[in-house]
Amino acid sequence: MQTTTTTTTRRIARWVTTGAAAMAPLATLWAPAAHAAPNGGPEQLAPAPKPVISIADASVVEGDVGTKLMHFSVTLNKSSGKKIVANVQTVGAVGNPATANVDYIAKVAILEFHPGVTARNFSVSVKGDTQFEPNERFGASIGNVSNATVGKQNATGTIVNDDIAFVVLPPPDPNPDPPDEPPEPPTPEQPDGSAGGTMGNGGNGGNGGNGGGAGGAGSATDMTQPGGAAGEQALGLDGVAEAAREDGRTIVPWLLLAIVLVGGGLVLLVLLRPRRRQEA
Repeated sequence: MQTTTTTTTRRIARWVTTGAAAMAPLATLWAPAAHAAPNGGPEQLAPAPKPVISIADASVVEGDVGTKLMHFSVTLNKSSGKKIVANVQTVGAVGNPATANVDYIAKVAILEFHPGVTARNFSVSVKGDTQFEPNERFGASIGNVSNATVGKQNATGTIVNDDIAFVVLPPPDPNPDPPDEPPEPPTPEQPDGSAGGTMGNGGNGGNGGNGGGAGGAGSATDMTQPGGAAGEQALGLDGVAEAAREDGRTIVPWLLLAIVLVGGGLVLLVLLRPRRRQEA
């Protein structure tokens, strides 16, 4: 009886073992394949993206003496568990460039970002002066970056001018040209017969007793030309006044002579009248 029980137990164990072996391939097919690698090996997770490093523009007022620092900010867009290293150096700029080691001191630096650090400064010394000049520019560039990708690689640094422009006048000319003489004012036009001038003779055919005072309007420009049929003479305002003076100088002698003659005649009459009575 015991032998029969043992044989039965062995058969059941054999059936279970055989069934488990037969079910093993089916279990592999039914297992989830989400984490299985394409080649059937262990799962390969995608690497996390690297931080992005960038450099920003900067500016500083120049100053008159000494140097000032211009700070370029170099940043990561996120922190990293690894140390990030980048080289930063000054470069030339396009458009009114500053001169290296004259307007600023050229520089090369290695910046290290330890885990958790996301910002560093790249500082450049700018030289001051008192010369007026437009704003000057130079550049800063990132290179040789490890454990990060480059975003904004180049930046512009602007040196802001703070000097005043002075106008330098040329020296005076030791032999300056004489100033131009002012032009003569134009002579106003006058109607015929009223142009100024000195009074001349009244003409051969006119009444010349008073220096041509009875002459009419003659030529305003040619005083030698005779007047009209009556000996006319052109007189301006000065000519009229001069004619009046000439008339006065001409009449006075005649008046004096007439007075002398009249007075003399009266004296003779007075002296001669009594003598005639005595003779009678």
